[in-house]
Amino acid sequence: MNYMIKRLIVFLILCNQLQGVTLFTTLAETTANATYWLVRSNVRYAHQFTAGGAGTVTSVNHMLSSSQKYPSQTKIVLYADSNNTVSTNLGELTYSSIDGSNIATYTGSVSIPSAGTYWFEVRPTAAIANHYYAATSSANATGSTSGWVIKRTKVASGSDSSSWSYFDGAAYPYPQFALLGSSGGGPQTVTSLAAAVDLTSSIYLTNSGTTLDLSGATLTATGQSVIEDLTGLDGSLDAISKAAITTLKLGGNSFTTIPANIFTTFPHLTTLELQGNTYLTTLNTNSFNGLSLTTLRLDGCTGLTTLPANAFNGLSVSGTLNMNGNTSFTTLASGCFTGLTLTGSLRLDGNTSLITIPVNTFNGLTIGGNLQLSGNTAMTTIAANTFNGLTIQGTIEINNNSNLVSLHADAFDGATVGGTLQLNGNTNLTHIPEKIMTRFFGATTVSGDIRLDSTGLTSLETGAFFAATVSNDLRVDSNPSLTTLPTTAFQNASIGNDLRIDSVAITKIPNLTFKDTVVGNDLRLDNNTALTKIEPRAFQDITVTGNINLEGTTALTKLPFCAFDIGVVTGMIQLNDSGLVNALPASATKTKLTNGVTQTEIQQILRKNPKMTQPVSMAEYAQVVKAKKKSLGLHSAAR
Repeated sequence: MNYMIKRLIVFLILCNQLQGVTLFTTLAETTANATYWLVRSNVRYAHQFTAGGAGTVTSVNHMLSSSQKYPSQTKIVLYADSNNTVSTNLGELTYSSIDGSNIATYTGSVSIPSAGTYWFEVRPTAAIANHYYAATSSANATGSTSGWVIKRTKVASGSDSSSWSYFDGAAYPYPQFALLGSSGGGPQTVTSLAAAVDLTSSIYLTNSGTTLDLSGATLTATGQSVIEDLTGLDGSLDAISKAAITTLKLGGNSFTTIPANIFTTFPHLTTLELQGNTYLTTLNTNSFNGLSLTTLRLDGCTGLTTLPANAFNGLSVSGTLNMNGNTSFTTLASGCFTGLTLTGSLRLDGNTSLITIPVNTFNGLTIGGNLQLSGNTAMTTIAANTFNGLTIQGTIEINNNSNLVSLHADAFDGATVGGTLQLNGNTNLTHIPEKIMTRFFGATTVSGDIRLDSTGLTSLETGAFFAATVSNDLRVDSNPSLTTLPTTAFQNASIGNDLRIDSVAITKIPNLTFKDTVVGNDLRLDNNTALTKIEPRAFQDITVTGNINLEGTTALTKLPFCAFDIGVVTGMIQLNDSGLVNALPASATKTKLTNGVTQTEIQQILRKNPKMTQPVSMAEYAQVVKAKKKSLGLHSAAR
């Protein structure tokens, strides 16, 4: 008997040696829904796991449920991963046996090339396969080799066509199985990108070999820790033609710093993507030296706090340099843009920890497109000489900075600006200095919009937009604290599209406010609920191709007869839902209108007020009011 027991022990030891060490296992986890996963001829699932290093899988143990099962009509397939999708078939293990505990064994030999993410599938091999397997709700992978863990937030499903669909976000129950084999001596040691990934694989090289995509989770955890400073880029990519690469994607990895001159091994690079590297904390001098790019993306690098001097020295960008959405970004060093040639645009928006922009930050920089400084919600002031030395052809956008309270009159001294300035959405900015208004808005020609809407402005400077020429909209609407309009603010201005002064707090429109103003579409003065008075000749000599909209001016009860004197309005004077409806007498026996204007004549003017059907046209207004020189208003008197 002792002899037989010894023989059995030896046999079990040999079997264990044949199977190898346990690389990964969830067999000890708590069982969840035993029939959660069902494999049929046209139903397939794949699940993610992380390998802690290189290895060879020689057998798989797989727990089945006690429901109907045909393990002999299935096999195990292991896949590589590309950006969280099923990729290359690494190999298959075939059915061998099943024991009394419903654990099926599959054998074969599949190499795991390096640490990283992989996929596991139970695939049917026959049309009648009807195979249930048990699942676990735990995420411990107890008993696995170091670094081998399960990933439960993504599941792939598909048919025999291998067209996978992906479901993610939830913590899915996970198959109970084990991978056994050899670990290759433990976690892989990676010294370069070439060792971290198979660079010759089509999943990394696309567009006829011109795009090298190493974004997302492409680089293994071990590979990232070894090449975290990107030194693996320098001379270690012999497996590919670096001269052919025009697009290099490295977004969403774990780089911590970018050394000087690291990208010079890609002589024809035009697009470089480094966005979403949340561990990146440092840019060095000459990090991008020698590059001539169309696009450089450094957005969403939430660990980046400082932009040092000479960070972009030797770099040329013809499209957009993206530095937006870096939410830990607090400091722009003086000279940070020294040596940068930028014929496109610069995005510094959405950097919610950026409190201030130091003096001379942009000194010596030429920008061919726009400069975006919007959505920097921690920024409170823009100091004198902030933009000194900047030459920009496009627009400076300083919008939606909710804590911006101060804009210094000398902020743009020393700057050459070919476009305009946008300041909309700065809800706590109450005043724009006259020096800035005069420079950017009054008597200037603007290609595009002038936008000062949705701010905290309480007033406009005298002559703010006097003789301005604007190709599109001029907007000062939605300013709830704007109470007054200077008489000359809009005189002689030429607006290509809409002039919007709606939804503000003005109480009157002064005499000659719009004298000689030209509006290419609509003049909007609607929803000004505090407006009580329009002075005579407020719209004298105005030219409006569209409508003058006074709808919703609920406190306005009277228009002077000469309000639109000698004006040209192609569209309508829109008065519906205004206080002017009160000019319609409830009873002709109790009320008469000033200067004897009849109710019929008033109805001709006030079309589309309540109970009316159309706005009043300029022709009707001129006929009834201007020609008769009668004011429109209400006068109560006893008969």
